[in-house]
Amino acid sequence: MTILGSKLAVDTRQVTQAFVTSSPLINGLAIRDTMAHDITTDATINYLDCTHMPGPKMIWYSNTLNQAVTVQLYVSPDALNFVLVGTAQSLASGASGFIDNGMYGLKNSYPYMGVQVKCGSSPASGSLSISLLASSGPSVAGSSDVASAGAVAGAGTPPTTTNVGADTAYTFNTQVNHILIQNNTTANMHFDLDVASSLGSQILAPGSTFLADMQVTTLHLYTAAAQNINGTVSGNIVVRGWL
Repeated sequence: MTILGSKLAVDTRQVTQAFVTSSPLINGLAIRDTMAHDITTDATINYLDCTHMPGPKMIWYSNTLNQAVTVQLYVSPDALNFVLVGTAQSLASGASGFIDNGMYGLKNSYPYMGVQVKCGSSPASGSLSISLLASSGPSVAGSSDVASAGAVAGAGTPPTTTNVGADTAYTFNTQVNHILIQNNTTANMHFDLDVASSLGSQILAPGSTFLADMQVTTLHLYTAAAQNINGTVSGNIVVRGWL
C-alpha cells in the first residue's frame, strides 16, 4: 500500500482534504481461463485496508487482455470473510480508465475492499491490472479537488518510451490540476514535476501509483532502461492529467 499525496485547500465554504491511498489489487494478471479470480484463488491478488479511509473510492484499470473482463467488488468486515456486493461491470478489451461511484459500493465504507474478475471467453494474450484508490474524506462538490471529465492530451508528439538513463519530459497541452503516474514496469522509476528528474528524484516502485491534486505542465520521468509510456500492452508507464 502506497501513500500518494496530500493537499489542504481552503475555500469560502470549508476546509477540504484530499488524502489518497492507492493499492494495486491486480498487477499484470495474465488470465487464460473463464474462472473467477480473487484473493481466495490467486496469491498475487490483494485487497485494500480501508478502515481509516471512509471517503469515496475509485478503481483504475488497464485491460490489455484480448477479451472483455468483468469486475465486481469483493469486500470483508474482518479481512477474512469476503463477499461479493453489487453488480459486475464489464471492462472492454484494450480499455483503461477509472470507475468511480457509478459502481455499486464505491461510496460505502467497507473495512476491507478487493475485487473479483472473470472473463466470459478465455483470453489468449494480454493481462489485467486494477488499483483501488481511497480517500480519507469526502469530496466537496464544486471544489478544485474534483477533476473534469476527459484526460488532457500530451502536447505535440508525446514520448512513447523513456530515455535510457536520462530525463524524459512529458508535457501536457495545458497545465493540469490533477495528475496520475502508474508504474506497471518491473523496475523502480524516478519522477519529478516541472523540473528535470534524475537518480536523486522521488521513486515510484513497480506496481505503485502516484495520484495528486497538483498544478503541473510537464512530468519528468527517469528510468535505467527504456520503458513504454501509455502503451497498449502490459508493463508500461501510465501518465494522465486532468483539469
